[in-house]
Amino acid sequence: MSPSVRPPALAASLFPASGTDAGGRDRLISALRERVPDAARDAVRQIERDLPVYVRAHDARCARTLAFSIEWAIGHFVDLLGDPDLPSAAVTEHFRRIGAAEARRGRSLEPLQAAFRIGAGVAIRRLTEGRNCWTPPSPRRPSYA
Repeated sequence: MSPSVRPPALAASLFPASGTDAGGRDRLISALRERVPDAARDAVRQIERDLPVYVRAHDARCARTLAFSIEWAIGHFVDLLGDPDLPSAAVTEHFRRIGAAEARRGRSLEPLQAAFRIGAGVAIRRLTEGRNCWTPPSPRRPSYA
């Protein structure tokens, strides 16, 4: 994702159209960040269930790479919600290298793309569940004596 790409659909569902000050937005981003490790673990489990090719027997390195990559991607996405201008080159290059390694081994890139789709779906579900952890402030009503 390039720095100019913003995740508007999720951002719109997480941030109310009005009544959200910078402090409220920061609290929501912080709450979402707390959910990233659990979302990543759930995404890894779902990928391993749906794509047995990613369950490589006795390959701890593959398992660590999968878990690290997913958590980094989800965490970066949440960080982009807080700062849409955050650079994404390192994340993009990481996934480019993974794709290149798969291609060099003669593997189809379809399972990798399927893993991205599955991981993204799980992350969106978990992050939007996180919406319930923050309630925007109610507009104050003047009290008249």
